[in-house]
Amino acid sequence: MKFHIEIEYRYSEIPIDRIVLLGEVGELLSSGLQSSQQWKWERDLGGLTTDCFNALAPKNRRDISLSFLVGFEKGVQIIEMFQMAAIRT
Repeated sequence: MKFHIEIEYRYSEIPIDRIVLLGEVGELLSSGLQSSQQWKWERDLGGLTTDCFNALAPKNRRDISLSFLVGFEKGVQIIEMFQMAAIRT
C-alpha cells in the first residue's frame, strides 16, 4: 500500500530555556512512539524492534541527527511543551 505524506510545517527554534524539559519528556516520548502508526504496524507483524527512532551519523563526526516517529496527538503535546515555532514549508 502506497501513500503520500505532505509536510505542512517544520517545527524548530526551541527556546533554549525549554531544553531542560528533555528530562521530563521521556514518558511522553515513549508513549508517543508507542502511539505511532509505525509502532502499531511493526507490532502487528510481530516485530521485536522498531524504526520509530532513527539516527543519522555523518562520516565527518559532526552532529548526529535524531528522528522520532510519534503519534499525532503526542507529537502536538511535545511541540507545545517545547514551544516550537512553526515554519511553513
